[in-house]
Amino acid sequence: MHSEEGRRVHAHMKSSGFKPGVVISNRLLDMYVKCECLSDAQKLFDVMNEKDLCSYNSMISGYAKVGFLEQARKLFDEMRDRDNFSWTAIISGYVRYDKPLEALELYRNKVQRVQTWKDALKQTANLSGLDSRVIKPESVLINNIVDDVLKKLKNMSPAILKNYGAAVYSHFII
Repeated sequence: MHSEEGRRVHAHMKSSGFKPGVVISNRLLDMYVKCECLSDAQKLFDVMNEKDLCSYNSMISGYAKVGFLEQARKLFDEMRDRDNFSWTAIISGYVRYDKPLEALELYRNKVQRVQTWKDALKQTANLSGLDSRVIKPESVLINNIVDDVLKKLKNMSPAILKNYGAAVYSHFII
């Protein structure tokens, strides 16, 4: 759907009094983000009664894609829950726009959160009498995170990564 057609559909929904749920709102949000109509996306996001992980991820990836990293980070920080897409979108935005230190800070924050969860799971397993050996080792969890980041970095154009790509890539290799 093209942006003008999408805008007409959205305008018709508003004029007819239709109140879209989170799924339809997210589709509209995604359309605005993909067309890089971020002011329209933000207006919709602001009036959404219900926002979910998909809503936040669309906005974060849209802002990060065009270099509006402050807006992306503000939304990222507002999120209660984050998934791999959330982390990858914000970290990739920092890498794409030559902010490797910010990307590294977030990456380390994610690793720390994984460690915290791992410790909590281990304690829960110990309290319940489960064998903690069934919990994935830290290296497996960290490797999964690194693999996600590397996949995203490998999809970036060589021109973007030219100046610091090798340093970032070598840092993430375990």
